Amino acid sequence: MLEQLKTINSFINDSLNYMKNYRRYIKDGKIDKSFSGFLYNQYLLTQRNAILDYYRNHVEEAKKYQHELECLKKNLPYMMTCDVDDYEEKKKLIQDDIRTIELDRQTNLFFLTRKGRKLYFKRSLDSIEKVKEYYQYLAYEQSDNSPHRYLDDSFGVEKGSVVCDCGAAEGIFGLDNIANISKLYLFECDAEWIEALEATFKPYRDKVVIIPKYVGDENSENMVTLDYYFIDKDIDFIKMDIEGAEEAVLRGAKSILGRSNSLKLAIASYHSKDAERNIRKLLKDFEITKSKGFLLHGWETAEPPFFRTGITRACKRKL
Repeated sequence: MLEQLKTINSFINDSLNYMKNYRRYIKDGKIDKSFSGFLYNQYLLTQRNAILDYYRNHVEEAKKYQHELECLKKNLPYMMTCDVDDYEEKKKLIQDDIRTIELDRQTNLFFLTRKGRKLYFKRSLDSIEKVKEYYQYLAYEQSDNSPHRYLDDSFGVEKGSVVCDCGAAEGIFGLDNIANISKLYLFECDAEWIEALEATFKPYRDKVVIIPKYVGDENSENMVTLDYYFIDKDIDFIKMDIEGAEEAVLRGAKSILGRSNSLKLAIASYHSKDAERNIRKLLKDFEITKSKGFLLHGWETAEPPFFRTGITRACKRKL
């Protein structure tokens, strides 16, 4: 606690010193990006030091997260959704994609070319810089050693699969696997993302369905359960990344989970500290694996152990 207080005091003093010349950082009535960036980085530094202090006093717990803690010593926590040791290398690998960013004059949406396919972005990402920033983070998440990676070499979407993407956002998961997909169901409620999804999947519209509803454990005007939507449809793969609603979706998919003999699931399990444990309980008839390593999420208010499993992967257990 003493170390945390020292760090917080240091943050306050640095901020006050920086603000002595605050007029330099006001442009057109707005705080200059360099100033807000400084404050944000100081805040991240405070959080990082608090986490490191905790594990210095909990040596046995720290053994489980040795790699992550070594990364954290060298980096601020905002990049902890990928293997930061390879950060610069990963950055170089996606530069070819970033160089393809351009504006579609018909839709007035920005897009880039990823693996030979156009990926569109929502209208509020209205500059090359905004798209670049969003895409870099997205690409890092799905890089080889990332704890947020949905698939790996031994767990993938098989040829001819019917796929359900709960929380599709920009649709990168479906687009990356579109060649193996026979039918793709995209659940997404954000109107801006729906517009972008329609542009991205226009070349594949014969096998893509966009459902503008939330997915959960009840049926209403704005929400649907997977059991209800797929009552007369088979499904092979479910990807879920829906801001903590994953457990509710599983409760609303009991029939699907029970009747399928070959179902696979990739489920975000980092939105709460108990998410992984609760998801495992709901998937007791499945073989469970997980993505590599651990990630930091919600570190502003997180409690120990801070680090969480990114993606829980599940395959129906063979009888």
